Amino acid sequence: MGQFGKIPSLEQLPGKDILLSYTQEGWYLMNKARSIKSTIPRKKKQYPMPQKFGELLTQNTLENSGYTNLSPSQKTEYLEWISEAKTDTTQDKRTTEAIEWLEEGKP
Repeated sequence: MGQFGKIPSLEQLPGKDILLSYTQEGWYLMNKARSIKSTIPRKKKQYPMPQKFGELLTQNTLENSGYTNLSPSQKTEYLEWISEAKTDTTQDKRTTEAIEWLEEGKP
């Protein structure tokens, strides 16, 4: 309530009717903003299959079957995790680790 300035005592507060109207307006604006956010479609980022990960999946049918049984969101998590590595070394490490997890049957 910065529009009221510094209020050193309770007597300088606006009346209950004014405070109630500000509270109701705040609730209205908050709910309106909530409904606007939910109608905005979210863009899903598509991650390409990293070349080395794809090659290893085709070589190892056990891991490939584990990968194909994953839900779309789990596949996206794997691809995102591997693709967002900043260096090739990190990407190779994550690829190897992902193949190991798939061998173990981890989602």
